[in-house]
Amino acid sequence: MDKVHQQYEAYPYPQRDPREEAERLLVMSPSHLPEVIHHVFGGRRPRGRRLRVLVAGGGTGDSTIALAVQLSQDPIGGDVTYLDMSEASRAICEGRARARGLRNLRFVTGRIEDVPALCPGPYDYIDCCGVLHHLECPERGLGALVEVLAPDGGLGIMVYGETGRTGVYHVQDLLRRLTPEDTLAGKVEAAHRLLADLPETNLFRRNTLVKADLADDAGLVDLLLHPRDIAYRVPEVRRLVASAGLRIASFTPSWLYEPRFLLKDPELLARASARPPEEQAAIAELVTCALHKHTFYAVRRENPVATRLTAADRNAVLMPFFDQVLNEIRSAPPGTPVSHRDRGGLSLTFSLSPPLARAAGLIDGQRSLAQIHAEAGAELGSWEGFFDAFLPLYELLVAVGAVHLRHAVPVADRGQAS
Repeated sequence: MDKVHQQYEAYPYPQRDPREEAERLLVMSPSHLPEVIHHVFGGRRPRGRRLRVLVAGGGTGDSTIALAVQLSQDPIGGDVTYLDMSEASRAICEGRARARGLRNLRFVTGRIEDVPALCPGPYDYIDCCGVLHHLECPERGLGALVEVLAPDGGLGIMVYGETGRTGVYHVQDLLRRLTPEDTLAGKVEAAHRLLADLPETNLFRRNTLVKADLADDAGLVDLLLHPRDIAYRVPEVRRLVASAGLRIASFTPSWLYEPRFLLKDPELLARASARPPEEQAAIAELVTCALHKHTFYAVRRENPVATRLTAADRNAVLMPFFDQVLNEIRSAPPGTPVSHRDRGGLSLTFSLSPPLARAAGLIDGQRSLAQIHAEAGAELGSWEGFFDAFLPLYELLVAVGAVHLRHAVPVADRGQAS
């Protein structure tokens, strides 16, 4: 058993208690089903089949449970395969599944590198969060996942971001020097003492972005005592993805990767905007230095899927996600700026005309765009006038992760899928 395996047997991560399932369901990006449908399938469910999902490196089960619950409630449905090398982590996830009475789950113990033999595909969607950066060879692990990916499928991935983890690797190095012979439990005890004794000048102490990971010992071990930990900048993420024949469909939330939302100086913004999109994302990362994680969706390089909204999409529905932004729009007095604050502390301020604010307030996951136009778009004139005004709002709401596109399923397809 290698050191990474030993760590997760001793400190399953994240720390979870199956008894908490009666109180809450944790649904986060990229395990939110409407977000997956939006970015991986362009807002359209694969026709005529239950969704097959693999959670690669499932840990204690946050993504696994969230996806299994959502798929059990979805009209078409789907099944989830959990894969992790840690028996201790698997036991916690199984306990959470039992607490919810889930029946659409299969559990497999093993390593991601062996996934083609352990969990033969094809899978429509593969969730792999917080795993690749702990592998001896992330490229090999990602390549193994692509072997079991359906041709029109995609992956939701999270890897560590270098710029937002300032100070983490200094403290990791410090602890290795201070505790070379200690047991893992001894290292944890020493880490607690060290964190209480760091001076104000210490870069880790100044970094507020990663403090939530210190809520318990499992988080402390994963953050500061992990034996294998790689962090990426945007160009390195792209190279990793390209090594497996993939392309990034979208970072989430994408506004943190777009200079137009982050630079105020007109001349500097013009320079950044003139660069290719991949270079713009690298620029945005260096502007904020706040990306301690990169969460993104990836599809095969030849997959043309996109999330464009056109004037022909009258029956499309926008699915709200974490209603914070929409609630801010609804509660703001007409014509006043609306502010959105990211969990890392970055803020985005925008203004909407009263008609657009009213239209945004009607987004509920049920009304189609045509219905929203009928109820709130009269001041914007015809459908074409409404759509031209609404499109920038759609793009903004998608950029902050507030809504996701869901195209209406034709009657014939609903019958085929049922």
